[in-house]
Amino acid sequence: MKKIFFRITILLFYGSVCCYSDLSGRNILSEPQDTLQGKQFLYNGRIWWNQHIKVRGHAYYLSGEFLPGNVIINGNEYKDLKIKWDIFSDEVVLFVNPKTIIVLNKERVDSFTLCYENIVHSVRNFGSDSAGVINGYASMLYEGPSAFYVKFFKKIEPLAEEKKYDRFFQAHRMYIFHNGELMPFSNKKGLLDILEDRKNELQVFIKEKRRGISRKDPFSFVPVIRYYDSLRNNLP
Repeated sequence: MKKIFFRITILLFYGSVCCYSDLSGRNILSEPQDTLQGKQFLYNGRIWWNQHIKVRGHAYYLSGEFLPGNVIINGNEYKDLKIKWDIFSDEVVLFVNPKTIIVLNKERVDSFTLCYENIVHSVRNFGSDSAGVINGYASMLYEGPSAFYVKFFKKIEPLAEEKKYDRFFQAHRMYIFHNGELMPFSNKKGLLDILEDRKNELQVFIKEKRRGISRKDPFSFVPVIRYYDSLRNNLP
């Protein structure tokens, strides 16, 4: 099986070399051999095909269109790509050319970024350890002394539209890295219980700043976590 996968990768790579220029507009045939080898690692994946063509909506985070992004694979960064994050299958999909779209080899991907509406979204691969708190990809909404991760995912709701069509819907789980430990929480109370050493100050901050915090909007938690870190940094 490994030999077959390897042959597919090599065929895909050389087939791609013959039929397109890379996304930066440079002719790939004129690139140095070390660059070609780097692209071979990038293209180590499988051909994408749409498994949910009859489902309403789309399976992706932020947008159904390919977005500008960078990917780090085995410590090497590949820039100026066109990618999508499939949060139904939890995979990164790469546009190579109009006839070739690849699902990246998840075991090799360390992290990636997506740029959407002038905002860069960072995503980390936590791996596939069944004992891990987070498996697969999770978006990093904040990083400081603490870190805030959100696992976005989509599911399919059967017959959700007109009682005839299945439809994608999005959900998420939230996690905070605090005092060296990654911990899940689901709402404001859960977060304040974790950050109990500054709970009173945080409650005042939320009230005075009129911070609307909703479990439906993970981004609404970011100012609270950032403020908590600022309080800890000011400790004597």
